[in-house]
Amino acid sequence: MKIAFISNMTPYKENYNGTSALPYHMMLHRNSLWVKKELNLCEEDNIEIDIYSFNLNNLPYDKIKDSETNLNVRIHVMSIPRWFRIMMSLHILFLRLFLKYPIHYYLKLSKKYIDEIKAKSPDALWIYGEEMSNVSDKFPDIPKVHTTVDCTSLYYYRLLHSDVKLSIFQKVKTYINFKKFFRLEKNYPVDNIKYHLVGEGDRDFLIDHAPKAKAFFIRHPHYEVNEVVGDSLMQKNFNDPIKLLIAGQHNIYMRNDIDKIINLLCDKGNEDINSFIKKYTITFLGKGWEEYSSLLKAFGWNVHHKTFVEDYIDEVSTHDIQLTPIDIGTGTKGKVLDAIANRLLVIGSNYALENLTIENQKSCIEYHTPLDVLNILRDIPTNISKYENMARCGYNNILKYHGRERVARDFFRLFM
Repeated sequence: MKIAFISNMTPYKENYNGTSALPYHMMLHRNSLWVKKELNLCEEDNIEIDIYSFNLNNLPYDKIKDSETNLNVRIHVMSIPRWFRIMMSLHILFLRLFLKYPIHYYLKLSKKYIDEIKAKSPDALWIYGEEMSNVSDKFPDIPKVHTTVDCTSLYYYRLLHSDVKLSIFQKVKTYINFKKFFRLEKNYPVDNIKYHLVGEGDRDFLIDHAPKAKAFFIRHPHYEVNEVVGDSLMQKNFNDPIKLLIAGQHNIYMRNDIDKIINLLCDKGNEDINSFIKKYTITFLGKGWEEYSSLLKAFGWNVHHKTFVEDYIDEVSTHDIQLTPIDIGTGTKGKVLDAIANRLLVIGSNYALENLTIENQKSCIEYHTPLDVLNILRDIPTNISKYENMARCGYNNILKYHGRERVARDFFRLFM
């Protein structure tokens, strides 16, 4: 089977300046014997993929070559239209607010690449990136699967109806973007094409306003797993003191709840905190946590702040617990998958844990209020084995249901 993959991002093993890791890990095991057997392919039959990318994530040449080698693909980097480069260089991207559709919708394939792809007679097209929907019309006779990842209008809808504090300008901008993506999705092409999303709620929201779209929810694959952690799964226990990780930037996605949680952890009127303050080491991994790091240190917590690490997975796997207080979002959260796949226990909000095959109090902990987090952190040191078992259960579930071979099988069935 020959597939032409058309994308605004160049696939890479990690998210590099964008959502580049999802297609990489979906491609990685596509030609394993197990996947071929599940797809009723002969051993000598391979799923061959030619990648055509605008490389908006600016993946460097050496990393492009790494992806080509690891995925056994050929990557063609397409030139970005001159008007787009001018907008970027002059920093006038604010003009996109006045466009009918999101800006990447207007990135069109040149005739050169349209002709080249058609000349290769692929069996199917795989389109990646929600805003790339205009590609479909150029290849009406070729079956297509469009990975939109999330339903972006759902994100803006949730944001507009959330408790997240927005300025007047932010509210107007959010509403405009909601209308843009809603309009884009409502007008998705529906002939000879299937849509693939990694969020169940995303799929349902899309079908609500684009009922003719053939939309499918498929689990998000996990990314890299630290092999040392995997090999010593049953022997690895929580550290003493317990290593608690908060990963990601301090931004609109993680602002409301984390502010309240930090205030509770620094509450001078709560003497009960002294009973477990020495049981933890807290690490912030990402930008924007300087103020919180200082507050916690001043109160007596053992705190580290790292804005960057060379190997993200290696760093994550040295911890025991990840706190993920996501206020708003859609789809599947890659950082949560990374944590659980490397045997961390995740304490998270509903949005942090959605679309994952894990269960509250069995393989993860879902909190409902910031005070819940304080109570959970108090209880963990007194019931270590209970929470270590939760982490193991989460690890097993993610490797089973979000395994890359399993996801590859489910996804490439869409082309059959």
